[in-house]
Formats: sequence, C-alpha cells, structure tokens
Amino acid sequence: MKLTVLAIAAFFLAVAGSFIWFVLTWDPNERPAVGAVSVQTLHLAEFSPGAHSQSAQAPGPGTPQADRIAA
Repeated sequence: MKLTVLAIAAFFLAVAGSFIWFVLTWDPNERPAVGAVSVQTLHLAEFSPGAHSQSAQAPGPGTPQADRIAA
C-alpha cells in the first residue's frame, strides 16, 4: 500500500513539476497567441461522401463538368 501511495505521489510531483517548468520557461515571443490563430472555414461539400467519386449520372447544366463536355 505504501508503494502505491509513493507511486501516486511521484506521478503527481512529476506532473506538477513539468507544469511549473513549462510556465517558468514560456516565451510569449516564440509563438503567436492561441487567440491569434485564424480558423479556416470548412467546406462540407468538399468532404461529403461521393464528392470525388465518379457518378453514373450525367452532370447537370451549369456544372464545370457539363461546361467541359459542351466545349
């Protein structure tokens, strides 16, 4: 039982020590702030199932595929 308590205490001290080391050595000029990172818009149509598969149907009018076929 003492060995388990000592293992838990050692783990806690290692986690707390690594966090304190991280905070003390943090250099804000090295990386941009998390809030400064821009979020890109996710276009779900590009990732929908079948978006890149070959369709058995002919492309509809006004689609890039139909414009290439007509040209």
